[in-house]
Amino acid sequence: MKDWLRRFMMGRYGSDQMNKGLLIGALAFLVLSWIVDWNLLWWLALVCLGWSYFRMLSRNIGKRQQENRIYLQKTAALRKELQFQQRKWQERKVYAYFKCPHCKAHLRVPKGKGRVMVRCNKCGREFEKVS
Repeated sequence: MKDWLRRFMMGRYGSDQMNKGLLIGALAFLVLSWIVDWNLLWWLALVCLGWSYFRMLSRNIGKRQQENRIYLQKTAALRKELQFQQRKWQERKVYAYFKCPHCKAHLRVPKGKGRVMVRCNKCGREFEKVS
């Protein structure tokens, strides 16, 4: 069985980040369809799942790589924000995060220092915050 699957997948595209996104989307639509009892969401889940399988089993590798590249470009800002929020959550006991009031850059300050003057690395302005 394992050897058959290996031969079957030979020359096919397989999985990538876009397929992972499609599978997560399918799961989200499926859960939402159960919560709100709306059949359209169930059909959207099936479309996402079908599209994901189509991409995995495709032999047109160049086209699938191009689709994945476009997907990564379109979701770059969202993925960057999610990574920042994850890092912020992991470091919540050690660092306090602030936004510069002028340029909106994210700044990190050690916690427990009381009132501190924070200097923005991007615009150079200083402002006072409590860490």
